[in-house]
Amino acid sequence: MIEAIIAVSSTVIGAILGWILANIRIGKVFITLADFKEEPLYVNPSTMHIPGKKDNELYYLEMDCTIQIYNSSQTNRAIRDCELIFVGSNGEALFSVRGEDKDTMHKHGGGYRCDVIEVINIEPFTSKNVKFVVYVNDIDLMYKTKTVYFKYKTERLKTKKMKYKDIDFGLIPRFYKEETPV
Repeated sequence: MIEAIIAVSSTVIGAILGWILANIRIGKVFITLADFKEEPLYVNPSTMHIPGKKDNELYYLEMDCTIQIYNSSQTNRAIRDCELIFVGSNGEALFSVRGEDKDTMHKHGGGYRCDVIEVINIEPFTSKNVKFVVYVNDIDLMYKTKTVYFKYKTERLKTKKMKYKDIDFGLIPRFYKEETPV
């Protein structure tokens, strides 16, 4: 009789302990940003006209990097709503731009389009690289930016923020200066 009670109670304790250990979620997601690149695009007077922009004027800035993600836990993890936050000298956010996945780039209507990054799922003990790109169209606010942050949400919808990169937007010329032959 006592052996039966011990067997049943150890089975119940083992099941409860197994359930608790499976739900503890030991491990975390490690995120780093690498391979930064900023490419200004200017109005080319011979091939395009953009209302409100002058010839050879900067009309958007393409910023891309690689998001390197490693999941060290035993369960699937996810990050979502990846974006860049542009912060002014007073510490307030000037604007934000949602990130797009450059690997999903497809051509349409004379231009290119990438899919917005909604959710990135990472399997247990694996790493993933995502080519992250944003297109900054608000040039006036871009020049007022002092700091850029990469912001995302975890699978529990907790917002996390990390510094993107030190960028001096003042070094990006407003107008493209063509090389003059000597």
